[in-house]
Amino acid sequence: MNKDIYILLIYKQLKGEISPEEKQQLVIWLAEDSKHQEIEKNITSDWEKSQHYNSDVSVDLEKEFSFLKERIAADQEDTTNNKIVKLKPNRTKWLVAAASIALLIFAGIGLWNWNPSNVDGLFVETKTNEEKMVTLSDGTKIWLNQNSRLDYPINFSNPQRIVQLKGEAFFEVAHNPEKPFIVETANTNTTVLGTSFNLKESTENKLTEVMLYTGKVRFENKEKKQIVALHPGQRATYHNQQKKMDPPKNGNPNINSWKSKVLEFRDVPLEQVFQDLSQHFKVDISYLANTMKTCRFNGRYADPILSNILKDISKMYQTKIVEIAKDQFEVQGGTCLIK
Repeated sequence: MNKDIYILLIYKQLKGEISPEEKQQLVIWLAEDSKHQEIEKNITSDWEKSQHYNSDVSVDLEKEFSFLKERIAADQEDTTNNKIVKLKPNRTKWLVAAASIALLIFAGIGLWNWNPSNVDGLFVETKTNEEKMVTLSDGTKIWLNQNSRLDYPINFSNPQRIVQLKGEAFFEVAHNPEKPFIVETANTNTTVLGTSFNLKESTENKLTEVMLYTGKVRFENKEKKQIVALHPGQRATYHNQQKKMDPPKNGNPNINSWKSKVLEFRDVPLEQVFQDLSQHFKVDISYLANTMKTCRFNGRYADPILSNILKDISKMYQTKIVEIAKDQFEVQGGTCLIK
């Protein structure tokens, strides 16, 4: 998450203008790492020293700040080719002066009038094989799947609660009929009042897909020309390139397996089972006998292990499942007559 946002919250706390929601965000961030606490300690120390600063001194902030940037750029040139450069006495003096000027610009004059569009927002993002959970100021809980990003405001001060998603996330939205909750992706908007759903924007498949678990949602494209309303258990898919919305259909509960850590199959064809396994475990499963894909399968696996599920399938349908390469499996032979 952007460290600058938390530095802003530290200064708001020192000035006594931090909200309870912002305070909660800051407390969580400080508890995450001792380095965060060190940042707060240094800022607090500088802030306390600045309270004794003589405000009658005249400073041309724009001129001094431009000078600061020029000197920093000049010194960066000195450190090329990984050379270690020792600070000369006069350079140390200007760095201290520059730091004081920057503090005055940030804490004294610029901070409280500085309001670019991205300051009132936070973001959380995940890397490969990483998941995160965040609680928003309204109590909404969001679980972010790998390789995803969520942008959201510190507080929901507008008539609508709007967040932006890239990738995949599961939402438990706090109920508030006065403030609709809207999730924006590159191609769609999903609007709810209070509900739980999974939303995935796939750049690989060029699809945006929503699966509803509780409540009700409205799913629409950016032009608001194609709109569907979903009920619990339903799924809707939008084809980003073709700009086409599929009608709602019964959803696959395993869409959310990345969060629930449960895979459940209720009399579904093996073709669907293999697709779900491929999605959940990030593997590729192929089969030589097309007749196998119509075989029906039942099973429920909490904290699923791929080898155990494949072993059950192999034993049940008299087939052999071989790992032909890393994360690539091949189903050989088999019959739909259950052994």
